[in-house]
Amino acid sequence: MSKITKRQIGVWITIIVLVSTAFGGGYILAGGSVDDGAAATIGSITVIDGEGRTVTLVAVPNRIIALTPGYAETLYAINCGDNIIAVDNTTAQKGYPLEVRNKTTVGKASSPSLESIVDLDPDLIIAYPYSRTALSSLESNTAVYYVAYEKSFEDVIDGIRIAGFLTNHTSDANEVVSYILSKIEMITNKTGNLNKTMRPLVYYETSSTAGRCAGFDTLGNDLIYKAGGINIAADEPVSYPTLNNEYIIDRDPDVILISWYGQSMEDVKNRPGWDTTSAVKDNSVYKQSDISGVGPRAWMVLEELANWLHPELFEA
Repeated sequence: MSKITKRQIGVWITIIVLVSTAFGGGYILAGGSVDDGAAATIGSITVIDGEGRTVTLVAVPNRIIALTPGYAETLYAINCGDNIIAVDNTTAQKGYPLEVRNKTTVGKASSPSLESIVDLDPDLIIAYPYSRTALSSLESNTAVYYVAYEKSFEDVIDGIRIAGFLTNHTSDANEVVSYILSKIEMITNKTGNLNKTMRPLVYYETSSTAGRCAGFDTLGNDLIYKAGGINIAADEPVSYPTLNNEYIIDRDPDVILISWYGQSMEDVKNRPGWDTTSAVKDNSVYKQSDISGVGPRAWMVLEELANWLHPELFEA
């Protein structure tokens, strides 16, 4: 069974349980049970993570290490911020809300200090798969949940629901999800019916490496479409291609979007030949605000881009 298939199974199992909890009582999940609102002494639950692994929690986790800013923010949003005992360096430096920056750090998410993690004795570690090489030796004794890489806003929503399920905060998670969906709907009600001729071409650079951008099957691609644009890299054969100067100039994007951790707008504008693109000529080069696109504020990332692409639709 492929990882994608296993991930889908894990998501659907989670959704089934979340729906079921609305009717009260305990529900079986891979041999365990969970009772929404129960104390931390509930029986064990078993889930399938984004890597297709079976992860068992013997009780509701009270000591969580979050190795990703988006999930640390999610835990705060679903009223689990106090349960975070440590974070990675990026979260400590740029995380939201500001309180998370006071948390103990265990180093880079890709190479955290195992000694520090073991000393902290977490009940649960939440991380992306790029942390797995570093964390694999802990998997036999510590619950490590590897979240799947988000490829759409729907995946972001699933991630928030899963965080709520893992922490026994499903009601809080559902409230956050409802709010996000309402905000996204307000935006897509204005952009969803735009035809191809009304959608600007967008180049979305997602790295500090020039030319590396969001292709098909990525959150960035979904972001562009929902904001009312067309991704110039949507037809590339890999999810995150590195395009050369000539290709980008030839495609002539109307808008250039730079991730918040990417190069400066001036550096991008001054690349050889880029001054001939419509985006640079029209001063339509934008750098995203420092907001996580995979947490409770994901709708704000969409709103920002939609306003850049279609200011005429969002004038007050």
